[in-house]
Amino acid sequence: MIRESVSESVRFGCAVGRVALGVDDAALVDELVAALSTSRHDLVIVRYPARWVDVFDRLTRIPESRAIFADTLLYFEWDDVGDPLSCSREVLGADRVLTATVGELIEEIFADYTNHHAANPRLDRALVAAGYAEWATSVALDDANEVVAVLEGDEIAGLAVVDTRGDEWDIVLAGVRPAVRGRGAYADLMVAVMQRAREHGRTAVRISTQSHHAQVMRTWERLGWRITGAFVTVHVQRDAGVRVSVDRP
Repeated sequence: MIRESVSESVRFGCAVGRVALGVDDAALVDELVAALSTSRHDLVIVRYPARWVDVFDRLTRIPESRAIFADTLLYFEWDDVGDPLSCSREVLGADRVLTATVGELIEEIFADYTNHHAANPRLDRALVAAGYAEWATSVALDDANEVVAVLEGDEIAGLAVVDTRGDEWDIVLAGVRPAVRGRGAYADLMVAVMQRAREHGRTAVRISTQSHHAQVMRTWERLGWRITGAFVTVHVQRDAGVRVSVDRP
């Protein structure tokens, strides 16, 4: 049930595992608690539907462990309905965005981003952006996936990395560079992804963010996206403590 998170284990210098339960997995909660009770991981990152309000209490009762309520993740989805929207900026596709550039841009864009790792005082927040960069680069390296960028002048202002392998497109990461925020670049970036999905005959695109990022959610709603779900993230770590390393992988 608990899968190894090799990249996070290397990054944070401890044994990290992950568990993600979906809305149809309520019957697996007992198995989850049992697996966490015998886990040899220093840290297990658990994600489950937010409406299971009793699960966190159960996680706090696991012997020799500490449960940290880390965040609530909200999912939004766009369906291809209504009139197409226009993007005022030049758009670049994967064929014009160097894969090597993806990691650099994502690390810059998400340098101060607050996600579930920030809730755990034993994890080095300075390493989080590097993790996002590694994640985005690995997705971008797959030719089946999409990379969409919008320009501000001659430079990339915003970037979206999209996993296109499922029935619906999943925006893995999307954001704009700090220097151009507040100029409409993020809305243009989202419209560019919507246009690209339409060109490929896709009728659904989804994205997620932490519940406190109200500004991006207002942009999604303005563009016709709708909320579809909420998931809680909890860190369950051994009392012995997570062995944190500040060395980059």
